[in-house]
Amino acid sequence: MSECQTGKYVFTVKEGEGDFSIALEPSGGELTHLKGCYLGFYLPEVTTVDGAQDVASYLNENLGDLILVPPSPPRHRESDTQH
Repeated sequence: MSECQTGKYVFTVKEGEGDFSIALEPSGGELTHLKGCYLGFYLPEVTTVDGAQDVASYLNENLGDLILVPPSPPRHRESDTQH
């Protein structure tokens, strides 16, 4: 079984050209598999800066650590290994 990793992340608002996104930024215990990656999501185009801040605040208050479970290698069926 693959080893589960957890990391502490904070949701922050990022402003683009007329739009907003929410990014997850490490705040301690960065997951090694995500090091150097950008992890986030776009908000609807009608979202205001206050709305984006509300979303980030809600997520920070209501979600805990980020969990990452790498995929397990596929198990071979006995019939797959017989020739």
